[in-house]
Amino acid sequence: MRRFKYQPSASAIFGVVRRPLVSLDLYSPVKKQWVPVTNLLADTGADLSIFPRAIGELLIGDIRRGQSLTLRGIVPGALLKGYLHRLSCKFNGRTFRLLVTIAESEDVTAVLGRVDGLDRLIATFVKGRELQLR
Repeated sequence: MRRFKYQPSASAIFGVVRRPLVSLDLYSPVKKQWVPVTNLLADTGADLSIFPRAIGELLIGDIRRGQSLTLRGIVPGALLKGYLHRLSCKFNGRTFRLLVTIAESEDVTAVLGRVDGLDRLIATFVKGRELQLR
């Protein structure tokens, strides 16, 4: 089991909020090595994992080689263009394939969503202070 303390983040509404941020390793075919990816928001409300463009380019180079898609989120009129990719992921001694969307934008939060991500793990959110993943 890995434990992640909630991390304080700025909020325009609340001043400061604490968020469950996690880390994992992704295999980069470009670098031919495992790359640690930190500060992913563990979001049980997100279907997909999403990374900003810079993380995607670091891992896979040309993000446009993936399947093009447009995501809609909590705000129905807001659209996000991205590209689907499957990456090898290492977490807590396990290796699995993670379906991710690489956004064309840098203005997105890196998110670990449910499909192929959180749904593969047992997640315990402890009173807004800690996230335990196994």
